[in-house]
Amino acid sequence: MESSDEDDYFPSFESITPLSNIDSVYQSNAEKGIRKICCELLDLKDAVETLCSNMRTKYLAFLRLTEESAEMKHEILELQKHISSQRILVQDLLSGVCHELGEWHVTDAEIDEDGLDIEIHITPPIKDGDCDVTFLEYIDVLLAEHMVEKAVEALEGKERIYPELKIIGDASIIDPSSYKFAFLKRKQMLEAQLVEVATHPSASAIDVRNALCGLLKLGKENGDMDNPVYSDAES
Repeated sequence: MESSDEDDYFPSFESITPLSNIDSVYQSNAEKGIRKICCELLDLKDAVETLCSNMRTKYLAFLRLTEESAEMKHEILELQKHISSQRILVQDLLSGVCHELGEWHVTDAEIDEDGLDIEIHITPPIKDGDCDVTFLEYIDVLLAEHMVEKAVEALEGKERIYPELKIIGDASIIDPSSYKFAFLKRKQMLEAQLVEVATHPSASAIDVRNALCGLLKLGKENGDMDNPVYSDAES
């Protein structure tokens, strides 16, 4: 009986959890917490790397779009130059057709009234001495290609060799079939291209300066556009 009473007052030590087990439980919970935090940090790292990759991709796309915009702008400028060159060629063609029609009318008026000697007068190519049509064709090519600097040098050099090509006095008395008239007409076309370059909104400072220098070399003045030769060349 005494042993039974002692068991009631003093329970067995087998029900007490050892300290090592307690440490193991706490260590297991701490390890789980640390692993959870590490997983969250890894997820955060992946998210940051994905964000950086997306930002880099968008930045590269922005750079590519900027380059394409610059190329498109260049293509638009080239298209404008092509349209301008085609307009010059059409104007030149119309001027030539009108000139030919005028020659035909003059020829019809000069037909012999007796009908004995009917002749069709064909206007010979424009040529004055050494100033042949080859030079005019060369200028036409430069104008069509918008190579204004070379065209300015060519016209300036030709005027130095033949000072009579410059407008002196009344320009309305110049024969439309003369070499001088054709020379001045192309000079006016070149001046128009230079003015277009100088007044273009997207023209750089260097382009504007070169265009103005070209106009000065050609001797352009405010009253030049009122000359009959230039007015006829524009028609």
